Amino acid sequence: VTSTADQLRALLDDTAFRTLESLARSSAPVSGRALARALNIAPTTATSALAGLKRAGFVVSSVEGRSTLWRLDISNQMIRSWQQEAAGAAARGGEHAWRPRMTAVIFTALQEEYVAVAAYLPERRPGRVRTTRFEVGDFAGDHVDWTVHVAELGAGNTRTAIEVAAAITALEPDLVLFVGVAASAKPKDLVHGDIVVADRVYDLHSGKDARDEAEGSVHQTRPVSFTAAHGIVQLARDVRRRDWANELPAGQALNARGATPRVEIRPIAAGGIVHADARSALMQKVRRNFNDAAAVDMESLGLYEAAYKDTLPALAVRGISDCVEDKDPDADGEWQPRAARHAAAFAFALLRRAEPDD
Repeated sequence: VTSTADQLRALLDDTAFRTLESLARSSAPVSGRALARALNIAPTTATSALAGLKRAGFVVSSVEGRSTLWRLDISNQMIRSWQQEAAGAAARGGEHAWRPRMTAVIFTALQEEYVAVAAYLPERRPGRVRTTRFEVGDFAGDHVDWTVHVAELGAGNTRTAIEVAAAITALEPDLVLFVGVAASAKPKDLVHGDIVVADRVYDLHSGKDARDEAEGSVHQTRPVSFTAAHGIVQLARDVRRRDWANELPAGQALNARGATPRVEIRPIAAGGIVHADARSALMQKVRRNFNDAAAVDMESLGLYEAAYKDTLPALAVRGISDCVEDKDPDADGEWQPRAARHAAAFAFALLRRAEPDD
């Protein structure tokens, strides 16, 4: 008996059928531009395929804002039969069972961080958002097939916020991560090689400098912070309870104590400077006014603020490469690559365990 999928293949060319498959895997309507990225074809090719499928009665479109969104036309008998056959295959564990495909964007600041992330995407193709270069790869999770876009930005919250906003518009991701290293603000708790996942990010520089008659010039903190989405924090807690370190080769997941890296889901304080003095005024401010912050970095605020404005799930995953006071070039040369590998392992454990409902 000829399956509906075989009938559709006989009716359609390869691009049109792959377009149908991509729409079938999506849990929500998809733009033509997103389809083009998922299929690695030109936007004009995707538009042509969608127009042909619409004329055939297999898809429908709707306009939301400036975007035209596409989905399968479930009133079409062949489409309904195709979905029923796929659902049956999924129930039986068949090889042609559909899996959702989602998009993740991962930003890094340093070359060592980029290398650690890219190691999980051995087959990569070039991509671009305006003048920012990306590499794009595929990653198969337990429940979702991911299209992963990776870019190295350099340091800074402002730069990160600009790039996150541009990526949200161009790539329409389901999740944005910043994966890299940070300095421990709690060296008794978090040592080199441990991991901080930020459930909140503080603006380290928020405040007011004022004149006090008794004390002279004083700094008054005015806390500003942005939180991570509840679902993605719940996913991080789930991954922390599991053997996430299996993402690393045996023997490579060790912190400075020689143990499996500790994972803390706690706030990060993000500013615009490199911290190398535990007695500085800014580190005193962290301990005094943001004393639940586990680490300090220079990019997480830009990520969380931009994601907040678009209500997009975002998460900073940071390996501890120094403890502020002990930061020096030799130590960075040893611990930055290792801490970056630990952070990348946890990030891809997130993608492996993620479900669309997260």
